[in-house]
Formats: sequence, structure tokens, C-alpha cells
Amino acid sequence: MPQRTSHEQIQSAARGYIQACAPELREAPIVVRMLDGPPDAPHFSASVEQCGASGDCPHGIAPEVAACGKCPIAACRLRCSMRLLLDRSGTVVQVLRGNTHWS
Repeated sequence: MPQRTSHEQIQSAARGYIQACAPELREAPIVVRMLDGPPDAPHFSASVEQCGASGDCPHGIAPEVAACGKCPIAACRLRCSMRLLLDRSGTVVQVLRGNTHWS
């Protein structure tokens, strides 16, 4: 039976990947979620985002809301985001980059 991977191990694996491949997002909070699917599908997602509005949001979102990754706008040209899909062992199997808010 495969060993269970903890939330902290997934967050650490995601942080390492982000620091190596997207240093501009290294300070952004990571949101980890367990995914439901077949055994060979990704088992976790880890999302990070950073708003580049600097307090001048065209959508009227407060800077403190955008800074903590809770912006309700689905896609914004001012956002830099990354979503990592990880397998059960914590290996990154897919990376999505863009301006999407992953909920």
C-alpha cells in the first residue's frame, strides 16, 4: 500500500517547485487541495497567485483581498498565477500558468 503524503509534504514540494521555476511567486500563499479521481490521476493541486495591481485595481478589489489570493475575478490581466497538479507521492505532474484564479 502506498504511503500517505501529508499536506505539509505537498506544500513543501510545491514551494520548492515554485522557488525554482517561478521565483516571482515565491512569497505568495499556497493553497493545497486534495483532488478526487482515479488512482492514476493527479491527487493534489497547489495554487499560487499574485496581483500586480498595486492598489489600483480596475475591478475595484481591495488590495488586501487580492494580496491573500481571494480575488473573486476569475481571470485578470494583472494576475500572475500557477497551478501545480501533483501525484500521490508529491511529484509535480502538470503545471498551468496564466492569469486564472483557481478556486
